[in-house]
Amino acid sequence: MAAGRLPVANFDQTGPDLFGHRFKLTATALEQFGAMLRAASPGPAQPSVSLVVVEPMLWTRFDQGPDGMRTTVHISGAQPGDLVLVSGEAVVTEIAARRLTFGQAVERGVVRLYGTAPQIAQFLRNYSDVGASDRADETSQKPAFSLASAAAGLPDFASMQSHPVGTAPAELGCTPDHTEISFHQGERK
Repeated sequence: MAAGRLPVANFDQTGPDLFGHRFKLTATALEQFGAMLRAASPGPAQPSVSLVVVEPMLWTRFDQGPDGMRTTVHISGAQPGDLVLVSGEAVVTEIAARRLTFGQAVERGVVRLYGTAPQIAQFLRNYSDVGASDRADETSQKPAFSLASAAAGLPDFASMQSHPVGTAPAELGCTPDHTEISFHQGERK
């Protein structure tokens, strides 16, 4: 997925994972990413987002709970109307470790967004800085251009999208039970 543009996930290992150590580390990175989304959330009622980590086909959902955005790791797939993010373990780990922002991941093409153009634009406006370092040194964390500005209407934004503006994304393939699901109609095939 990252095609050599990111380091290997810091918990990448060879051989069998007998005790689920890799899953636990991936789940921890996803929980941290969810906490970062919650902290950056501009208001109490944010739309739901589903993320699939491609290597283990692990789905996670970030949705509105009574106390703000909550993270649910290991779900069966996205719900109808969700914005869907597709990425890899190394990307989520780098964002959670504050070595990469979500906006930089989009710019590098190591995360894809599937949903309506307004959903994508709003998510990028609200969360492109998630993963930014708390350090005073911002030079390594500053994106080449502002995704928030791009999402607000610059022409380059359309070329960054995972699907053409105004068209629905193709169905994303696999859920844990290996059936296809239409994210727009909620039907299993």
